[in-house]
Amino acid sequence: MITESIAILAIMLCLIVVFIRAQQSDYALGVTPLFLVPFIHLFAVAVFYLGRVPFFGFAPQVAVAFADIAAAAVSGAFIFSFSQHIKKSRNRKLYIALMCGYNAVLACTYVYRILAPLLLHE
Repeated sequence: MITESIAILAIMLCLIVVFIRAQQSDYALGVTPLFLVPFIHLFAVAVFYLGRVPFFGFAPQVAVAFADIAAAAVSGAFIFSFSQHIKKSRNRKLYIALMCGYNAVLACTYVYRILAPLLLHE
C-alpha cells in the first residue's frame, strides 16, 4: 500500500493547493487531518517493516497496524478540534462524519492489508 499512500498524499496536497489558491485557507486547514493516516502508514512501514526496528517482540506488521490505528485516533482528535471553527451545527456534524469516516475506512484498509498475510498464512 506504499504506492497508494503516496497517491493519496499527492491528491491531498493538490486539494490543499487548490484551496489556498482560491483563498480558502480555512478549507485547506480543514483537510490537513487527512494527511496523518497515510503519512504515518508510510513512516511506520519504513521504520518497522523495512528498517527492522523491533516493537516489543511483535511482528513488524503488528507495529504498522498499531501505528495506523493510533494515527486514525489522533487524526480524529484533530478533526474534532478543527470542527469547532464551523459555525453551523449541521455542517460541523457532516464534516466530522465524512472526515472520520474516510480516515476509519482508510485505517481499516491499511490494517487489513498489512495483517492479512499474518492471519491467512500466505
